[in-house]
Amino acid sequence: MDCCQTGNFGNIHSGFYDSNIAYPKLTKSHERITNCYEVEYFTADGGTSFINNKGFPIHGGGVLFVPPGTRRHSILHFQAFYVHFNITDKNLACVLNKAVVFSPEKTSSEEIKNTFISIIKHSISNDVIEKMYVDAKLAQLIYKINTYTSAHASAYGENFSTPILKALSYIEENYNKKLTLREIAEIVHLSPVYFHNLFSKETGKPLNEYIIDKRLAAAKYQLSIGIKSLSEIALECGFSSQSYFNYVFKKHIHITPLEYRKRSYEKYML
Repeated sequence: MDCCQTGNFGNIHSGFYDSNIAYPKLTKSHERITNCYEVEYFTADGGTSFINNKGFPIHGGGVLFVPPGTRRHSILHFQAFYVHFNITDKNLACVLNKAVVFSPEKTSSEEIKNTFISIIKHSISNDVIEKMYVDAKLAQLIYKINTYTSAHASAYGENFSTPILKALSYIEENYNKKLTLREIAEIVHLSPVYFHNLFSKETGKPLNEYIIDKRLAAAKYQLSIGIKSLSEIALECGFSSQSYFNYVFKKHIHITPLEYRKRSYEKYML
């Protein structure tokens, strides 16, 4: 376990934990109240994590984030990379104090895992540049988990059921492809009608609208960086043609994709 102090974060402890090695004879950890922010990446299936008395089965590739004051204990055993830290930025703390993230499915990306490893590796050094690097990587990790789990997990106060979590994960990975209600309902093992009603109830919008929002968000990003043609963007973001892309974009954003790109360019001041 290593500790370092950085610009926005303090008392950063990071490392790898295997409960079977630390406590081979225990089957349940003691209940505790967290006194810092805790973010973990589970490397294997096994055990159950209890967060504020709600149990979550642990799967390899899952991620966890909890703020100080969270009640935690676990049914052992499990393995995880971890980064525990404090926050010196009050505005950031205000946002993250409301956050509880747990991804029970195998949904977190290899990129998140590599960020954990990078933080652990560079936390060993006392060099000021290395500390700055750790600060940047931890900020990146929080951002990645927030954006990734927003479509995969019970994130920042949201409580999605397991079928909806699985559906959101599938949409996140496949929004650029043709998706149907029946296809996704089959994946989560629900009837189309029941799934449609459950999805609308938990996310606050119908499935088709949710998918369109994901595609439009991806398209707006591609338009703002201005590298690809409109036809390329249309196909890569899941629209069947450029004309359909133009139609959907104008209907929801109220300007054409070309106008959106032009306005993005106009933000640059010569």
